[in-house]
Amino acid sequence: MRKVIKENFKYIYLMMSLIMVIIFGLNNEFVKAAITGIFAFEYIKILILFELSEYLKTSVIILYKGNKSEDSE
Repeated sequence: MRKVIKENFKYIYLMMSLIMVIIFGLNNEFVKAAITGIFAFEYIKILILFELSEYLKTSVIILYKGNKSEDSE
């Protein structure tokens, strides 16, 4: 996750800055809630995809090693 953040730091910083300007610049509570909700949803989606990819990588490694040891017997 840290590698992904480092690679996309400028994009993430720009997006967060834009969201902060919009949130603090507008007085409409609905717009603030909508923008915050969209950002939170995207952030959670990225975290879930990252965790899922890590889980799948470890699962594939375990399955591959398991099959390899069975073949050698």
